[in-house]
Amino acid sequence: MIFVTAVAHAQVVAVTANPPQYGYFVLKGSTHRIHVTVSGEVDTITAWSESSAGTATITATNTLSVGDIVRFDGLSMGRAGDLNCCAYTVTARTPTSFTVAGKLFYDQARIADSGKATKLSGAGFSGLINWSLSGPNANNFSLSAINSGHSYSLTNAEPWVDITANAGGTCSVGGTLGKYKPTSTMTVNLVGTSVDDPTKSVTIPYGACGAKVQVFVAPSYIPLFKGGGPAGTENVQSWVLGAIDQRVTWSASGPGCGTLADTNMRDALFTSGNTQGRCTLTATSVADNTKSDHAVMYVASTNAPYNVTARGTKPVPCEVDPAMKGKLYRVGATREYTSPAALPLNALHSPGNTVLIDPGTYHNYIEIDPLVSGTPSPEQPTVVMIGCADSNGNLPVFDAANATGASWISNEVADGNSACSGQAVICMWHPGSYSYYFPGPVQPAYVFVGGLTIQNARNGYHFTTPNGSPATWNGFSACVRSNMGSYQTFYGLELNNCGNGTFTDFNGNHSWGGFVGATTIEGSNIYNAGFANGGTGSHNVYAQGWMEVIQGNTISGQYDPAAGGAQIKLRGVADIIRNNRITCNDTPGHYCGTRTIDLVEVQDAPNYILLEAYIGGAGQTACSGTPFCSGDTMGMSGVIAWQEMRNDLVYGNIFFVKSGAGQLIHFNGDHSMSTAANRRNLYYYSNTSKINVNGAQMFDTGQPGGNLLPVPAEWQQVYMYNNIHWGPRDGVVNRTTTQITTMQTNMFSAHAKPTTTTPIPAEDSTGWTSVWSNLGGTYFQNMVPLDLHMTGLSSANVLSATTQPFVENTYLPVGNPPQKEKASTITGFAALTPVRLQINSSGYLVLRQDLTVLGAVDSGAAQ
Repeated sequence: MIFVTAVAHAQVVAVTANPPQYGYFVLKGSTHRIHVTVSGEVDTITAWSESSAGTATITATNTLSVGDIVRFDGLSMGRAGDLNCCAYTVTARTPTSFTVAGKLFYDQARIADSGKATKLSGAGFSGLINWSLSGPNANNFSLSAINSGHSYSLTNAEPWVDITANAGGTCSVGGTLGKYKPTSTMTVNLVGTSVDDPTKSVTIPYGACGAKVQVFVAPSYIPLFKGGGPAGTENVQSWVLGAIDQRVTWSASGPGCGTLADTNMRDALFTSGNTQGRCTLTATSVADNTKSDHAVMYVASTNAPYNVTARGTKPVPCEVDPAMKGKLYRVGATREYTSPAALPLNALHSPGNTVLIDPGTYHNYIEIDPLVSGTPSPEQPTVVMIGCADSNGNLPVFDAANATGASWISNEVADGNSACSGQAVICMWHPGSYSYYFPGPVQPAYVFVGGLTIQNARNGYHFTTPNGSPATWNGFSACVRSNMGSYQTFYGLELNNCGNGTFTDFNGNHSWGGFVGATTIEGSNIYNAGFANGGTGSHNVYAQGWMEVIQGNTISGQYDPAAGGAQIKLRGVADIIRNNRITCNDTPGHYCGTRTIDLVEVQDAPNYILLEAYIGGAGQTACSGTPFCSGDTMGMSGVIAWQEMRNDLVYGNIFFVKSGAGQLIHFNGDHSMSTAANRRNLYYYSNTSKINVNGAQMFDTGQPGGNLLPVPAEWQQVYMYNNIHWGPRDGVVNRTTTQITTMQTNMFSAHAKPTTTTPIPAEDSTGWTSVWSNLGGTYFQNMVPLDLHMTGLSSANVLSATTQPFVENTYLPVGNPPQKEKASTITGFAALTPVRLQINSSGYLVLRQDLTVLGAVDSGAAQ
């Protein structure tokens, strides 16, 4: 409890917004939710003293009322400085004091004696807004808002509004460094006027851009067994940059073409037939039918000997695609190359190369560089590297313990941002990577690595550097690492006992030459990652590339009980996590860490997604780190196009957390960066999760340190469709009350079912968090009751079961399952990427048979 005494109050109403530094710029066709804050009475605080941890008395004259929600400024009581982040409810008052609920974590050395308490809502103060548009382009934009009765209305509305740009203009940047001014020929003024005091309003300029369309498809090249089945099926994904319309049309050509499930979704499900050869899959944009990208499926000459290898991975055919025009390199005890370290992977003079590696253990690390000459493509990749399993299904092993590498490999000491030695067992690098934007693939491009066991790149294991010196792997070393490159595929790998299982990193220090994107991590068995003896920086999958697909993997825990990493951590754009089996059971190598999935902001390449980072901020005097003033040609519209790609899909996954990881998914940011670098929309559907952790949270849309950050320009939104969540009695759906959620036919355990009885007051006993009232949440106006910014909170959409509706290990429905015929049809953005596959307890993918069943698994799974 905090005891506050306040003086002289002034009735002041201010309406404020917190747009990005250069204002709002979006693509034609986009819809964004904009919030404003209405601040009321300000009570001046003259003194306060600490009485105990979390309790303080402040001397002043009080004018607030019970039920008012206030924010404190200037007292220097918060963990991160001033306590200007959080909302506190007045629970009692006297003529000389008032009491607010909630803990304060203060720094005694930084206490200030004066400050203010600002009223955000309460008695005589609604915080409501009348929304309008002004300017000559107003007819090209549209608004949608609600009032407290959940009716659509632009008057007496809640202080947030959805604005849609129905047209786009030409966006450009004028001025000089430090004085740049981004503009659009299609701009409108969004006006929010206070209902409580119509003389107070805020005007927000809002501009719309057109952009060039570019299509990406991944994986770009896959060798498959013939005859269909799990080892003959591939899910191929498309992305459309520069258009809100993500639809594509697929076509197939070539002698190896089997079947496509359909041709009008964002992804294509390819199943091989009985004919050897290639099939080219082409995705053509609906928004611009002159733009397309394609992938090549090579159907091998043999049927798969098994559905999954002895190492729990997707099998890869050990043969050369006869259409490859490059060189064949064989590695093995009796081959031309007796070790992978001898391969001339820095001197590949033409595309279409194949490396086949015999069974055995190789104490080597390697680096894959761009081609010396020639241009790689899906038809002729830089290199296809395949490990050939032995007769028992065991894979060739790259063992980092006492490993050696070629003398030409980049050394960690020379360049820690991009070096390979000491950083990874298999590493992608481009020695001449510092270049500005260009539309083609960044090298090394079109790389396939599959069918290998990679292990033991972590602290405690030693290796020899390229110059012959002894060295030790570190807690961040990876089994596989990409420092740069487009269209790279890591497939059917066992990744064990490395600091990071995989680490893919678009690092803007290399400008656009550091781009990593359209990456696929598939069919792999990844476990035993993370820092030893604690630490949060290493993960089973650590992806900082853009447009990454993580599909069909078994990911099962961290190195030791103190490891604080995540099963999957992503810092990219437009990522897709689907059909994985992600579990932890608190046994050695399979500990749970702190989060299951951590989806956070773009950290290493903000200069290509934040306009202020791309062109430089006001007053900046040097071009360093800001590509635009150095001649980069992506342009303002290109940056805005990447911002609009911040839609992530998590679907068809199985999650099991025995203990430890109290958050299923963190979805926001963790380095206090601009909203445009943070996550935006999460589509979470057809997943099954079982969390045996007291107080577990399904979603955390907050920032670190209890959200001690300014109110962002745009809040994260979570869309939940057709999931099963079996959680503990005191679990909650959200960590902070700022979460904006849309629900559609989700099932919960009966004792943890979140309430749908409105108004929802945000109390833990309801299945919704109450941390808005203490250190847990940056405030947006009228965020309580929760149902004001939640959609679909009804008994039809929030279902429950009294007993676990799935079998413990297989996740198959039990008996006459309550989840049968409960799943509803998904519409909108997520409908373009439908659920097609499911992962079974053996670790391979099979077709979904019954989409009326909730969760990740239906009764058709072959277990």
